[in-house]
Amino acid sequence: MELTEDGRKILTIVQPLLELTGGVSERLAELAQSNSRRRTVGLATAFEQAIFSPYLKLWEVQFGSCYNLVRKESPKLIKDVAKGKLAAAFVALPLDICGLFKLELDYAERLCAFIPTSWPEAKYESVLLSQLSGKPMFWFQRKRNPLYFDYMLTIFNEYKFTPIFMEEPVEYDVLLARISFGDGWALLPESFAKLKREGVEFIQLNETMPLYISLGFVCKDKKYLLNLRR
Repeated sequence: MELTEDGRKILTIVQPLLELTGGVSERLAELAQSNSRRRTVGLATAFEQAIFSPYLKLWEVQFGSCYNLVRKESPKLIKDVAKGKLAAAFVALPLDICGLFKLELDYAERLCAFIPTSWPEAKYESVLLSQLSGKPMFWFQRKRNPLYFDYMLTIFNEYKFTPIFMEEPVEYDVLLARISFGDGWALLPESFAKLKREGVEFIQLNETMPLYISLGFVCKDKKYLLNLRR
C-alpha cells in the first residue's frame, strides 16, 4: 500500500499533532507516577494549625517533603486512614482509633473558656467551670466523636458543671462570631487565643486539675511511627 498524494499532504499536516499527542501522554504518565509517590497526611482541626509545623518538619526529614495535607475533624481523619486514603494523621485524643497504630505525642494543650466580653465573667483572669454552669455553651454533637464526648461529660460531672449545650458551628470563624454576639461560650484549646476576635475574651480555667486535650499520631502502616517525637 502507498499513500496517495493527498494522503501525503494530510500526513504532513497532522504529523506534528501526532508527535505532540505522544509527548503529552508521556508527561501525563510521569505526573501520575509522581503523584502516586506523594503521601497524604491529615491534620486535626481541633488545634490551631501552627502547632503542627515541628511535626511536619520531622516527617519531611524521615519521609521526604513530597506530601499533601488535608484538614478535617479527628474522627473523619481516622476513617480516612483506615480506608487507606491517608498515610497518617495527627489527631486530638482521646479518640477511638479503630485498630490503627497510635503514638501519643509530647504535646497537650489546656482547655480554656472563650466567652463574650459582654458577660460579667469576662472581667476575671480565671474562672471555675462551675461559675459557667447554666450558661449556653457551644459543644459538638455526640455522634461526631462519642468517645471524647463521654470523656468530657464525665469530667463535667466531676466538677459539678452543668452547661446548656448549643450545637457548635464546624467553622471556627463562625463559632467566634457567635461568641462575640453573646450567643454562648466555648471550651477550646489555648492555642486558639491567637485568633483574636473583637467581642471574645480568653479566660483560663481555675480547676484544681486542669483540663487538657492531647495530640496523637495514627497510621495504618507501622513504619510511619518511627521517631516522630520532637
